[in-house]
Amino acid sequence: ELFVSTDFFWRNIDSVIIWRRGYDGVYRPYNSGGEATCGREDYIKLDLFEMLSLSWSNTSQEAIHLSTNPQLDGKWLPYRPDYLTKFTAELTYGNASIRGDYTAVGKRYLLEANTKWTEPYGVFDISTGYAHSIGSFELAGEIGIRNLFEESYEVINGYPMPGRSFYGRFNIERKSKGQK
Repeated sequence: ELFVSTDFFWRNIDSVIIWRRGYDGVYRPYNSGGEATCGREDYIKLDLFEMLSLSWSNTSQEAIHLSTNPQLDGKWLPYRPDYLTKFTAELTYGNASIRGDYTAVGKRYLLEANTKWTEPYGVFDISTGYAHSIGSFELAGEIGIRNLFEESYEVINGYPMPGRSFYGRFNIERKSKGQK
């Protein structure tokens, strides 16, 4: 089964709050005025043999300041990436699954003047899960590793994100009558 979609968008926001770094190095909230964002979201998903699922999504966008400040007019909005791409592969056998994700993020400007930015980066995540029904209850568990290869990247200049991280979750859900 193949699913493909493309969406175009245009968003207007009245007040955009960004974190501006002061002369003392401390980030403080700043209202940069209005902003319009236009872009495109693409999504493709392919299911094979009821076991393998492959999906790809991409969001590319352009932020245009509508600020009354003439220096900001036509500049990209700080901290918002120009693209975000995600590829996922999931293999399911019975109640067990293994999943791998690759996420790529484009550069993000750090200054309203668009003269300094964080570098683009990509991270790999992997997880395995198991789900089982007992009567009217659905039990599910998952363990995984985020940033598998410990890619070094920054979201805000001077504040690197943590490296590899491990997580686990357990969920119990009661199914209502008629729910599969």
